Amino acid sequence: MWCSRAKGRCGAGYYTVAGNFLAVEVAADGTRYWDTDHLDFDISPAPSFFSSFTDTPSYNPSRAYGFGLPATDAPNHENVKLSFRHSMTMNACFFDGSVRNITAATAWRHVEYWYPSGSIFTGIDAPTESRQELQTGRPIP
Repeated sequence: MWCSRAKGRCGAGYYTVAGNFLAVEVAADGTRYWDTDHLDFDISPAPSFFSSFTDTPSYNPSRAYGFGLPATDAPNHENVKLSFRHSMTMNACFFDGSVRNITAATAWRHVEYWYPSGSIFTGIDAPTESRQELQTGRPIP
């Protein structure tokens, strides 16, 4: 996902206003791009488009982590199985230096792993788990 501090906007409906970056994930295991019937992994550090390094589980239509892809794109949720490749868990490294093994449900529920605290949660394109956990229009803890 992208962030623009100048515009105060940070990806899929989350707005940065302030935050504790220590709880935010830096790198996650298993970022893959599933394209209908094959794996398309762009390793370029300077891509023309989003590449393999710009995705989060907090975006339901995510090509790597999202359960909300159309059935024609991932009929058996291949993208989720590839990204959460350790028995539906993944390893994630955080700004505080910790590395944690987190389940898919935890990754989808905890938006604070992917956006700084104080960001306003809008719920737009968010997974069901995070919409059940957080109130729209309220700051992310």
